[in-house]
Amino acid sequence: MAAASQASTGAMSLPLELQQHIFDFLDSRTFAAARKVCRSWRFASTDSVTLERQLRKLPIAPPADVARETPRELARLYDEATRTLMLGMRVSRQPDLSQGTQPELHERIRTHGTSRGSRSVVVDDGSIDLYESTSSLHVLVKQRQLAEFEGLVSGGPWLNTPPLASRHLALSRGGRLLAIAKERTIQIIDLLAEGNSSVVHTYGTWATGQSICGLAFEHDDYLLRVSWNDGGRVVYYGAVAVNSASEECADMLHWKGRIGLKHIFVDTTKLVLPSVDLESSQEHHRLAGLQLLQSAHSGFHFAAQQHGGGRSSHYVYGHIRVAQSGIDGASTIDCTSVTMLSHLDSYLSSMPYTLNCGGSFADDRGLWENMPSAHEHHPSYTLSSDGSLLLLAERSKKELRYHARMQLFVYRLPSLKEIDYQLGQSQILHPNEAFIASFEARWGGLKRRRISMKYEDFEADCSALQPKEREMHRIGRLPICLGMALGSVTDLTFRRINGKEEREVAEYQIDVSTNQGKTQWSLMEF
Repeated sequence: MAAASQASTGAMSLPLELQQHIFDFLDSRTFAAARKVCRSWRFASTDSVTLERQLRKLPIAPPADVARETPRELARLYDEATRTLMLGMRVSRQPDLSQGTQPELHERIRTHGTSRGSRSVVVDDGSIDLYESTSSLHVLVKQRQLAEFEGLVSGGPWLNTPPLASRHLALSRGGRLLAIAKERTIQIIDLLAEGNSSVVHTYGTWATGQSICGLAFEHDDYLLRVSWNDGGRVVYYGAVAVNSASEECADMLHWKGRIGLKHIFVDTTKLVLPSVDLESSQEHHRLAGLQLLQSAHSGFHFAAQQHGGGRSSHYVYGHIRVAQSGIDGASTIDCTSVTMLSHLDSYLSSMPYTLNCGGSFADDRGLWENMPSAHEHHPSYTLSSDGSLLLLAERSKKELRYHARMQLFVYRLPSLKEIDYQLGQSQILHPNEAFIASFEARWGGLKRRRISMKYEDFEADCSALQPKEREMHRIGRLPICLGMALGSVTDLTFRRINGKEEREVAEYQIDVSTNQGKTQWSLMEF
C-alpha cells in the first residue's frame, strides 16, 4: 500500500513538460485513461498541442486544428469523442456455456429446432417436441403433430413438411407459442393445446416471388417480426400498445383476433424516409433489416440498415410514431413519421473518418475485420437497459453460408437529452408535400412547426435559402467489436448491472444465445 502511494506521489510530482512529453507516446485509449489518474495529469492533458495530437489519432473529420480552435473547444471535442468512441470501455468474454450431456438432442435442436430461455423445440418428421432445459438435461414437456391442412392455406401451399433451417422457427418468450414459416405461409401454434383449433395461419398473397427467411416474437409476444428475402424487407404482424406497463405475454387469443396474425403493424417498404429528394428516383433511400426496440415518445425506437442515396450502406438509429387506424381502431405505424437520430458507421461509410487518422486509432478499430459490413440483410439488435448502447449481431463476413458465425458489435448512442431535442424538433410531413421534402433535402432542415403545414401558410425564411452550414467536426460513430458467436442468434440480452447513480464505473452484461450455445460478455466503462 505504501509502495503504491509513493508511486502515485511520484507520478504527480513529475514536471509538466515531462508529463506532456509522455503523452506524445501514448495511444488513444491509454491517453484517455491517463487523464483520469489525478488532477495533475488531467491539467497536463489540457494543453492545446497535446489535445490536437491526440484528436488527430481519432476518426474525426475535419481534423482538429490548434490554430483555429480555442483550448476549451478542443477539450470539449475530445470529451465528446471519448464518449462516442467508448475509449474507457473494457471488454471481457466469459467461457462459453457447455452444451450439456445430450449431444444427439442438442444436434437435433441445432438443425431442426430453436431455443429461447429455458425451452427448446424440435420440428422433425412432422412432429413437434417441446423440451424444458435444466442445467444439464432436456426434459420432454409436450409432443404433438405438425398441423397439416387438408386443402390449400388461403391459396398457398400445404404446410406438410418441416422447415429446412432453424431460422424458419420462432419460440415465444413465454415458451408456449411457436411460429413456423415455409415460403409465404406462417403458422402460430399453441404447443400446450390440442388439435388444429390451436393453430392460426396467414399467407402472403402480396409477396409474389418472395419467401420468408426469418421469424422472431418481440415485445412480450405481441408482435411477430417476419424477414423476407426481398432486400431486407421486414413486416411486423400483430399490434402492441405504446408505453404499456403490462409485462404479461400475449396468448393465442391475441393472434386469433383482429389485431393478430391478420393485422400488419408495419411494412418497411412503405416507410417514407426524411430528407429524400422526391424528384430523383436514383437518390432513393431505403431501410433493410429493421427492428423495433423500446417504446418511447408515442412510438418506437428502431435500428436498421440504410441503403441507396449514393452513399455507402450503414446502420441507423431512429424513431417512428404509432397512429390509430380510422377503420378498426387498431394501432399501426405512421409511415411518414420516421426520424433519424444517429448514423452508425459500417466499414465503408467510416472510411472518410478513419483515413483522416491514418490508421492510428486504438485497438485497430475501423479495420475491415472489426467493422460491420451492413450488407447482410438479417441482423439482430438490442438496447442496453439504460438506453445508451446498442448491440448489433451480424453474420460474419468471413464465414460460409451454412456455417454461420455471428459477429457482435456495440455502438454508443446519442444521449437522452440529444434524442429528446431531435424528436422535439421533428414534425410529421404529409406525403403530398413533395416540395417541402425536396427543399429540405437540398438546402437543409427548416424551422418546423408542431402542426402540419399547408402550402398557403408556408413562409420561406430567407436564412433557409442558403445551404445549411456544416458542423465544425463530425465524429465517426465506430463500434467496439466483441468477437464471434457460433450459430444463428436466437436471443440477445443487454443489461446494466449497477445503477445510473454510480457514474464513475458503468458495468454491463451481454448474454447471447444461439442455436449452438450461449456466450456472455462483461463490459466496464470508466
